[in-house]
Amino acid sequence: MMRKRVHSKERSIAEINEDDFRVRVLGTIVEINREQYEAVIDDGTARAVLQFSEPEQFANLKEGMFIRVIGRLIPGDEKVIDVEILQDFSRVDIGLYKQLKYIEEKIKEKKYKGIKS
Repeated sequence: MMRKRVHSKERSIAEINEDDFRVRVLGTIVEINREQYEAVIDDGTARAVLQFSEPEQFANLKEGMFIRVIGRLIPGDEKVIDVEILQDFSRVDIGLYKQLKYIEEKIKEKKYKGIKS
Protein backbone atom coordinates (compact mmCIF):
# COMPACT_ATOMS: atom_id res chain seq x y z
CA MET A 1 0.00 0.00 0.00
CA MET A 2 1.37 3.41 -0.99
CA ARG A 3 1.39 6.16 1.66
CA LYS A 4 0.19 9.59 0.61
CA ARG A 5 2.02 12.76 1.54
CA VAL A 6 0.28 15.49 3.48
CA HIS A 7 -0.90 18.16 1.05
CA SER A 8 1.30 21.27 0.97
CA LYS A 9 -0.19 24.72 1.54
CA GLU A 10 0.87 27.63 -0.64
CA ARG A 11 2.11 30.33 1.70
CA SER A 12 4.10 33.51 1.81
CA ILE A 13 6.87 33.08 4.36
CA ALA A 14 5.20 35.62 6.67
CA GLU A 15 1.96 33.55 6.59
CA ILE A 16 3.64 30.32 7.73
CA ASN A 17 2.38 29.30 11.18
CA GLU A 18 2.87 26.44 13.63
CA ASP A 19 -0.23 24.64 12.31
CA ASP A 20 1.38 24.19 8.88
CA PHE A 21 3.16 20.90 8.21
CA ARG A 22 4.08 21.06 4.49
CA VAL A 23 4.31 24.32 2.54
CA ARG A 24 4.97 25.64 -0.97
CA VAL A 25 6.99 28.86 -1.03
CA LEU A 26 8.06 31.00 -3.97
CA GLY A 27 11.05 33.33 -3.58
CA THR A 28 14.62 34.31 -4.34
CA ILE A 29 17.76 32.67 -2.96
CA VAL A 30 19.65 35.38 -1.05
CA GLU A 31 22.30 33.30 0.78
CA ILE A 32 23.92 29.90 0.33
CA ASN A 33 25.89 27.92 2.92
CA ARG A 34 27.64 25.16 0.96
CA GLU A 35 29.14 23.51 4.07
CA GLN A 36 25.76 23.06 5.80
CA TYR A 37 23.65 22.38 2.67
CA GLU A 38 21.46 25.35 3.56
CA ALA A 39 20.15 28.40 1.74
CA VAL A 40 18.04 31.41 2.67
CA ILE A 41 14.98 32.30 0.60
CA ASP A 42 13.28 35.71 0.60
CA ASP A 43 9.78 36.17 -0.83
CA GLY A 44 9.39 39.87 -0.04
CA THR A 45 7.40 39.22 3.14
CA ALA A 46 10.09 37.45 5.20
CA ARG A 47 12.98 35.00 4.99
CA ALA A 48 13.24 31.27 5.68
CA VAL A 49 16.12 28.82 5.88
CA LEU A 50 16.06 25.90 3.44
CA GLN A 51 17.73 22.65 4.47
CA PHE A 52 18.68 20.12 1.81
CA SER A 53 19.17 16.43 2.53
CA GLU A 54 19.82 15.64 -1.16
CA PRO A 55 23.09 17.20 -2.39
CA GLU A 56 22.06 16.98 -6.06
CA GLN A 57 19.16 19.41 -5.40
CA PHE A 58 21.53 21.80 -3.69
CA ALA A 59 24.35 21.59 -6.26
CA ASN A 60 22.78 23.88 -8.88
CA LEU A 61 21.57 26.64 -6.54
CA LYS A 62 22.81 30.16 -7.16
CA GLU A 63 22.20 33.40 -5.29
CA GLY A 64 19.52 35.44 -7.04
CA MET A 65 17.78 32.32 -8.38
CA PHE A 66 13.97 32.49 -8.32
CA ILE A 67 12.57 29.16 -7.07
CA ARG A 68 9.59 27.36 -5.61
CA VAL A 69 10.19 24.86 -2.83
CA ILE A 70 7.89 22.30 -1.33
CA GLY A 71 8.87 20.89 2.01
CA ARG A 72 8.17 20.10 5.64
CA LEU A 73 8.50 22.72 8.32
CA ILE A 74 11.00 22.02 11.04
CA PRO A 75 9.59 23.14 14.41
CA GLY A 76 11.43 25.92 16.20
CA ASP A 77 11.72 29.68 16.56
CA GLU A 78 13.13 30.18 13.07
CA LYS A 79 11.23 29.34 9.88
CA VAL A 80 13.13 26.35 8.50
CA ILE A 81 11.93 24.21 5.58
CA ASP A 82 13.26 20.73 4.89
CA VAL A 83 13.22 20.80 1.07
CA GLU A 84 11.54 17.85 -0.61
CA ILE A 85 10.99 19.38 -4.07
CA LEU A 86 12.81 22.30 -5.67
CA GLN A 87 11.58 23.95 -8.87
CA ASP A 88 13.50 26.56 -10.87
CA PHE A 89 11.06 29.41 -11.54
CA SER A 90 13.68 31.71 -13.11
CA ARG A 91 11.93 31.61 -16.48
CA VAL A 92 8.43 32.12 -15.08
CA ASP A 93 6.82 35.52 -15.69
CA ILE A 94 6.02 36.43 -12.08
CA GLY A 95 3.46 39.07 -13.09
CA LEU A 96 1.56 36.49 -15.13
CA TYR A 97 1.90 33.95 -12.31
CA LYS A 98 0.38 36.42 -9.82
CA GLN A 99 -2.49 37.16 -12.22
CA LEU A 100 -3.18 33.42 -12.52
CA LYS A 101 -3.23 33.02 -8.72
CA TYR A 102 -5.59 36.00 -8.42
CA ILE A 103 -7.98 34.48 -10.99
CA GLU A 104 -7.85 31.09 -9.23
CA GLU A 105 -8.82 32.73 -5.93
CA LYS A 106 -11.73 34.58 -7.55
CA ILE A 107 -13.00 31.35 -9.12
CA LYS A 108 -12.77 29.55 -5.75
CA GLU A 109 -14.66 32.39 -4.05
CA LYS A 110 -17.46 32.17 -6.63
CA LYS A 111 -17.68 28.39 -6.30
CA TYR A 112 -17.95 28.58 -2.51
CA LYS A 113 -20.52 31.37 -2.68
CA GLY A 114 -22.51 29.29 -5.17
CA ILE A 115 -22.54 26.28 -2.85
CA LYS A 116 -23.71 28.30 0.17
CA SER A 117 -26.51 30.08 -1.70
